[in-house]
Amino acid sequence: MPVSLVLALRLLAGPSFDVPLEVPLPTPTVSPAPEPSPEPEDELETWPEPTPPPPAATLKISGTIWPTYRYDLSAAAEDHNQFDVSRAYLIVQPSLSSAIDGRLTLEVVPQAAGPDGETSNTTGSLVVRLKHGFIAWRAATPLELTVGMLPTPWIAYEEDVWGYRILGETGAGAFFDVRPADIGAGARVRSPGGRVELHAQVQNGETYAQRETNKYKEFAGRIAVQVLPHANGGLKIGGYHSHSLRDRDLEKVRTIGMVSWQSRLGTAMAGWVRAQDVRIDLLSGRPDRIHGDGPFAAGHLNLPLAVPLENVTGTRLVARVDYADPDRETNEDGIMRTMAGIAFLAGEKSQVIFNVQRTSFQDPLTDPRTAGFVHWDLRF
Repeated sequence: MPVSLVLALRLLAGPSFDVPLEVPLPTPTVSPAPEPSPEPEDELETWPEPTPPPPAATLKISGTIWPTYRYDLSAAAEDHNQFDVSRAYLIVQPSLSSAIDGRLTLEVVPQAAGPDGETSNTTGSLVVRLKHGFIAWRAATPLELTVGMLPTPWIAYEEDVWGYRILGETGAGAFFDVRPADIGAGARVRSPGGRVELHAQVQNGETYAQRETNKYKEFAGRIAVQVLPHANGGLKIGGYHSHSLRDRDLEKVRTIGMVSWQSRLGTAMAGWVRAQDVRIDLLSGRPDRIHGDGPFAAGHLNLPLAVPLENVTGTRLVARVDYADPDRETNEDGIMRTMAGIAFLAGEKSQVIFNVQRTSFQDPLTDPRTAGFVHWDLRF
């Protein structure tokens, strides 16, 4: 085969497969990833916090039972004695939110009054009545508004300091007709820290035991200042004033001042009640202005005594004295009530109090009344 033909065939066949052909591959072009945009810090700071869900409605139930044994020590009593239930309370406290709640207090009380002015089960039956039934609205941080059957501004304050309503009413209630509850509307304001409290209320004036009988109302207010703070209460000064009309031109005015000290060792308190009433004179038929007043003092002292009784956690001396002169223009109308005893505490919810109470009269024709009591205070 001619040489020229062989060369032509090789050129047409292309390169031989036994000789590697190195062909450089193009380098791929990779675009750089975009840098993340900076977060808008200013916008994040202005985002609102998530709103927490509203608290669920709650219901709290508590109560008090006061079984009592009384032994009459008066000369003409002929050893009269009796068991009784002087009071029982069932308290229901619904709470709809952090700003709205209420209270319902059912009171079990003997029907009739005993010979010494204290309630006594002389009819053989107990009755249930509504003592509190109100709605409270905390409209602002320092302000609380209430409406319904309410605690009046003073009695609850004094009883909280005294701590022994189980032994009897306060002097303001027993002798000067300052009631513990009434139907109306009130407002309570506390200063930051709670050291100053103002409580103002307008109410029917017939108390929680009676319905409204006329158009007139009672206006009552209290101020309480914690002068020296203490974990158990400290030094407090409280003042109260009320003005009402029982009927046209028949005024009822009450003013009370009290100083108290509460500490781990005990409680001491003292105060004064002033009363002014305008009543119709039975002989002349004209209004007659009557002025009365009276001091009071009370307290209890925790004793460092260990009592070898099951569940007894402490002992306490308890004492109180109230004096009332209902009419300063009338002689021999004064009344003095004293009580003294010892309490055995079984924790924070129960105690048994042995005490003697005596009511004496300025009138020489009225004999004093003395009785011994055993009170059991049980709370749940």
